[in-house]
Amino acid sequence: MNKAELIEVIAKDAKLSKAAAQAALDATIAAVVKAVTKGDSV
Repeated sequence: MNKAELIEVIAKDAKLSKAAAQAALDATIAAVVKAVTKGDSV
């Protein structure tokens, strides 16, 4: 599954637009990357 496919699944399952699903996924990925960079567990 690639990012575009994941966005489609999120949009469908959460009843969001693809733009909203992409924004949510991007925010989630950014938060995980930030936490891992700081050495936090995820």
